[in-house]
Amino acid sequence: MNFQFYVEKLNHSDEYKNFLESHKDSYPCSAFIIIDLENPTGNKFHIDFFDKLDSKFYSFEMENGVVLVPLDTVDTRVPSEIPLNHDFDFEEIKDMVINAMDNYGVTNTLQKIILSLQNKDGENCLVGTAFLSMLGLAKISISLKDKKVTEFEKRSFFDIMKPTGK
Repeated sequence: MNFQFYVEKLNHSDEYKNFLESHKDSYPCSAFIIIDLENPTGNKFHIDFFDKLDSKFYSFEMENGVVLVPLDTVDTRVPSEIPLNHDFDFEEIKDMVINAMDNYGVTNTLQKIILSLQNKDGENCLVGTAFLSMLGLAKISISLKDKKVTEFEKRSFFDIMKPTGK
């Protein structure tokens, strides 16, 4: 699958067309992607919109058709708009992460990738986490302009857990 497949699916849905009629001041602000290598039925794809008029977020879930879900948030920041004309394939993203793992000497098996398409420092990129075997994690950032991994930091699940108690 690729990003444009989901954009076209969104554009052709009645749910999206109805949303645009009633939320004329909205714009796409992020996309949420889960690539589950162990269980492909766990793959997810959402495109999120921000409505400037009511300062609310809305998400289109696209696993089973196109479903509009209003989102609750406590964040008062106004998100940047992102274009939806990106052309990348999820297999290509998986391969980029695996290549980065090889370059950093990571021998764990890639299990799942969770990504968010965002405008970060004026550039559209994918930011997220790769879940690895043996409770490994990797913080990743992928430049869509350059089509390369720009940030890769391997960690363990235990690195982020702070033991408490005696």
